[in-house]
Amino acid sequence: MIRAIKLVLSFFLLITFLQCYHITSSMRIYNLNGSEKIKIDFNNAMQRQGEISFSTDNGENFEGEYLFQSNFTRNAKKDLIGPFASEGQFLADNEKRSKEKFSSLYGFGEESNAKPVGTMILIGDNGTVIDVVFYTFSFDKGTASGVGKDNKGNVYRIFTTNYYE
Repeated sequence: MIRAIKLVLSFFLLITFLQCYHITSSMRIYNLNGSEKIKIDFNNAMQRQGEISFSTDNGENFEGEYLFQSNFTRNAKKDLIGPFASEGQFLADNEKRSKEKFSSLYGFGEESNAKPVGTMILIGDNGTVIDVVFYTFSFDKGTASGVGKDNKGNVYRIFTTNYYE
């Protein structure tokens, strides 16, 4: 009986601790065409998808969302033609053009081993649209990295990290 009471008390202590345990993600966006660095802190860090909003130092307010793929199967015979693409999604005559466009936008070519595992879109109130593709994601560690490009010609590197409060 005493053992059961200790087990129940331990369970309640664990639940209380987990409610106080807060996980936050930090995302850093580096503009490779200049010296701009954007740091964003957001909650719901352990989710595979979610919404994000932030403001930059120049006053532009961004809103967007991100999505990480739930399975990470890789097939070396499939070529990269876009986020989460499969051979059946594109016509054969569009395949080469899609690869070339993606390569020129993100710096990863047809021969790259990098495969997308997530996407993010950010839309600013001054008209900036940033399209991001993530190439690494660790659900256990809460880290991700990717590349992005905006509609003004800027190229970005993006990194995320979880920290616990």
